[in-house]
Amino acid sequence: VMQNYLRYLTSRIRFLSGRIDTFAEWDTEERLMRAFRREAECGVFRVRGSMTSLAESVSVSRATLYRALDSLEKKGWIRRSGKEIEIIQEGSI
Repeated sequence: VMQNYLRYLTSRIRFLSGRIDTFAEWDTEERLMRAFRREAECGVFRVRGSMTSLAESVSVSRATLYRALDSLEKKGWIRRSGKEIEIIQEGSI
């Protein structure tokens, strides 16, 4: 019982630490660009699963995700085509 409780507490600490990091670290556009660059193949990021899962992976709502994607596209940083996101601008955001 004690080991299970410690596992539970440890997982909660990790979860909450991750949430704090995402709020304190970067804005949504920066987090998205970092995720795209980290997982892109030949400059193209492919959304695995749904946009909801992508939103959850960067700890934002779907509406915020779509606003950030629109903003990045207007700035010329990315180009979207279905579930593929091409990284156009490689500089730091």
